[in-house]
Amino acid sequence: MTVQHSIRVDEASILVVDDNRDDLWVLESILTEERYQVQSALNGASALAAVRATRFDIVLLDITMPDMDGYDVGRQLKADPHTHDIPIIFISALDEVRDKVKAFAIGGVDYISKPFQPEEVLARVTTHLAVHHMRQRLAAQNTSLQREVAERQRVEAELHQHREQLEALVAARTADLRTANEQLQREIGERIRAEAALRASNDTLRTLVDCSPLAIIAHDLQGQVTLWNPAAERLFGWGEAEVFQQQIPFFPMAVPPGQVPPCLDSLHSDGAFPLEVRCSRRDGSCIDISISPALLHDTEDQPARIMCIIVDITERKQAEAEREALIQELEARNTELERFTYTVSHDLKSPLVTICGFLGYLEQDAHSGNMERFKQDIQRITDAAARMQHLLDELLELSRVGRSLNPSESVPFEQVVQEAVSLVEGQLRARGVHLEISQDFPSVWGNRTRLVQAVQNLVDNAVKFMGDQPAPRIRIGWREQGTRRMFSVEDNGIGIVPAYHEKVFGLFDKLDPRSDGTGIGLALVRRIIETHGGRIWIESQGHGTGTTVYFTLPASAPSDQVGYPGYGSSSSGTTRR
Repeated sequence: MTVQHSIRVDEASILVVDDNRDDLWVLESILTEERYQVQSALNGASALAAVRATRFDIVLLDITMPDMDGYDVGRQLKADPHTHDIPIIFISALDEVRDKVKAFAIGGVDYISKPFQPEEVLARVTTHLAVHHMRQRLAAQNTSLQREVAERQRVEAELHQHREQLEALVAARTADLRTANEQLQREIGERIRAEAALRASNDTLRTLVDCSPLAIIAHDLQGQVTLWNPAAERLFGWGEAEVFQQQIPFFPMAVPPGQVPPCLDSLHSDGAFPLEVRCSRRDGSCIDISISPALLHDTEDQPARIMCIIVDITERKQAEAEREALIQELEARNTELERFTYTVSHDLKSPLVTICGFLGYLEQDAHSGNMERFKQDIQRITDAAARMQHLLDELLELSRVGRSLNPSESVPFEQVVQEAVSLVEGQLRARGVHLEISQDFPSVWGNRTRLVQAVQNLVDNAVKFMGDQPAPRIRIGWREQGTRRMFSVEDNGIGIVPAYHEKVFGLFDKLDPRSDGTGIGLALVRRIIETHGGRIWIESQGHGTGTTVYFTLPASAPSDQVGYPGYGSSSSGTTRR
């Protein structure tokens, strides 16, 4: 086809053919911004009609279209002499080599893969417009040269004298063409280098992301994943192929389609800020993470994606929780210590006052020679000293729990029960208590001496608080509870109202202040059970309904240690409610 004029590259007429309106809009935006005259078509038939009606300098043609695909449109354009020399750049999401080979075989000058990169589109269009421009110039020059040769043949004699001038003109034009070709080669070389630099930059960025020890995730404004590095796979358990274009429900930025994340304004104004959330991993376990998001914009400076750097803070959260629990425990221990100090000083002061008072009476009785009262005073002093000694022994026993270095072992619980019962056999007979003991007790992991002491205190406590029950009964039983054994000491005594179920385990707490004992017994039992890793509690409906004390013990040594801390030697103690 003959071209009568040259084309300014920055004002070239371009036809864009694509059945996807979004892709069509993207290409129109990219090209119009560069002052190209752009016309669009949504199918092959519209494209052919537009080419017949309007002269285009280049055609961007989508391959995958309904009814008539890009290959058919390209063949018809190349078969028509009026459109044969229009450059065709094929565009497609198909990225197979055979697709590209087929496009070039039809007559395409280039191939652009979806999704589009604006710089790539502009570089390829600009290059091929320039090439097309040069071809048009060459065609025009060739046409002109042919006319001159024909004219020379007709008036050869007349033009003979101008031959040297014509040769000079041809040489000059050849030089211009050579210069233009060299310029084109330089531009092509620069484009190749730019593309290589872009690929290298992208490769470097991807390598940094893949090698990062921190999880890096990118997603769109609806939470659908567009980037998921290996560290994210290790942290959450899902691979990139499994989550790509999928929703991330635990992200605070993820919202239903069509909505805008509420944190978008903060991200836009403040940049990245840390968020702490708790989420589930693929294996169902829960972890705490810290998310540092950053908002990414598109070429029109509109919010497009959110890039997140994620740090596993589960251990930190656990440490904080453990620290808080420790603080609360220390506060409780301090409160207990204050109460302990006050009570000890009070309970020790009472027998001391008794001793001091009766020492004065001793002196009076010695002077008066009243030996009967003298003996009574000595007995009162002896009883007060014994009460002091008993209190001090039980306090010392309580302080020893969990401190001794004797190792734990597998202990048949039936032997523990038999030994404990033998120690309180006198009390059982004196009160006429009927004792029932379950059969086939299992073995537990613990310190035999301390476990005997705990059971002894519980049975002794049950005997003392039978009240006026005419048929006193105590039953010792057990049952399975997962990896632990749950034991019980049940009596039909006076019972305990629910409001005091926890209070009875406190130091020096006696529901009946007139009863014998120091009020340390159940506190000692609880300390023994908890030191073994178990727990203890009471069930009773109140007065006259009896009481059942439940406690748990481990069936075997924990997997992370040989045994629990050992315990000291046994020492009998009495329990007060």
